[in-house]
Amino acid sequence: MRRGGWRQCTGDGLQQLIDPVTALVSGAVRFASFTDLDVAVAAARIGLEAWSGSTLEERREVLRRLERAVDTHAGELTLALSHDIGCPVSTASFVQVQLPLRNLRAIREGLESVEWQTTIAHSLVRRVPIGVVACITPWNAPVHQILAKVAGVIAAGGTVVLKPSEIAPRSVMLLAGMIDEIELPPGVFNFVWGDSELGQHLVTHPGIDMVSFTGSSEVGRKVMVAAGAHLKPVALELGGKSAGIVLRDADLQVAVPAVFRQAMLHSGQTCVCQSRLLVPRERMAETMEIIAHAATEIRTGDPLDPHTNLGPLATAAQFARVGGMVERARAGGARSVLEVDRSPAQRHGFFFPPTVLADVDPASELGQREVFGPVVALMGHDGDDDAVRIANSTPFGLSGAVWSADASVAERVARRLRTGQVSLNGAPGNLAAPAGGFGSSGFGRENGRFSIEAFTAWQAIHTPVAA
Repeated sequence: MRRGGWRQCTGDGLQQLIDPVTALVSGAVRFASFTDLDVAVAAARIGLEAWSGSTLEERREVLRRLERAVDTHAGELTLALSHDIGCPVSTASFVQVQLPLRNLRAIREGLESVEWQTTIAHSLVRRVPIGVVACITPWNAPVHQILAKVAGVIAAGGTVVLKPSEIAPRSVMLLAGMIDEIELPPGVFNFVWGDSELGQHLVTHPGIDMVSFTGSSEVGRKVMVAAGAHLKPVALELGGKSAGIVLRDADLQVAVPAVFRQAMLHSGQTCVCQSRLLVPRERMAETMEIIAHAATEIRTGDPLDPHTNLGPLATAAQFARVGGMVERARAGGARSVLEVDRSPAQRHGFFFPPTVLADVDPASELGQREVFGPVVALMGHDGDDDAVRIANSTPFGLSGAVWSADASVAERVARRLRTGQVSLNGAPGNLAAPAGGFGSSGFGRENGRFSIEAFTAWQAIHTPVAA
């Protein structure tokens, strides 16, 4: 916990840390007490008085220093993420560290493109920091989510009370140490460890002005209800059930392996995972052959081995959840296209094999709910309209992809998708563009200047009108 210096947490709660590779206890995290949280929020309110008056150059400079710190300690962060959540170093290095670093840079550069004030007739209209923000972040991408929120709040002139996931403490502690070194005024950045009970207390705390939450849709609904009772604005980045749509004129040899690899990234434990692969019904047999070949490139094993590209799931609960969904899908008529047995060395950890199931009913559990594991639901479509219908049939709307030999056709289909972002023909993401979703995927946007604007409010100052 931070308040011009580190303080020991005084709570009674203790979270055991389980190594996802071995399923053995590897440490523990002590939770903060409600009193600790009160201290952190009080510090944030004091810090707001000073930081809300900071200049753009002061904010730009602390973000620049944070960039340098993250870049310097990138290797340590990569190893910490592998130990915490089993993310292979080959994935963690780029996806979990370098991409968040690029987003941090995009947020700093976004300071220049935010419209900080304008004049409307006799009124000066300006952006002001929304205040003290509670940032609650998940275990699957701790560095990315913490930087997107904390850097955005700092750039907006606000202050932070962060409650990260207790499941991934090593990377969070490293990152918190870096933030501590960039010479922020006391109280601008504070963080506490805790479970859902502490999170509930943070959301409803009278000293909190806004809540930014990333996590499951189920918990997001509870956060929204709790914050709404106190009229606090909320930003929610929740789950997804994204579709990779392969149209009839697309090159299956390019599109299918690309969607499959994206779905396997970080063992499918990403909210933007394209866990539904929609292909022309008449090309289903060809698709299955391509997937079988693409699967030969999967190397499951020790996440510290640079040749590994599929590590274990992060927790025992996640392992049980994924397995249960797959078994129920099979019982409901889905058939295995791809299933690889775990090796003897992997049977003690939370290693779940890459799995592809065909004949999945779009209305079934596997067709509708987020899996958060290396599982792809393969579905046939009967043309563009049918593909759009299936893609839009879930309550989620976070991400997706469209593949077509005709770029204009791909864009027309993308415009019909009710989702926050769509990649056309394998286009990379853009960290200066907004990221967020519709429906059960939440609302609000992050990344680049959007991470700044999310934590501001408009103030109008009316000046006398000349006679």
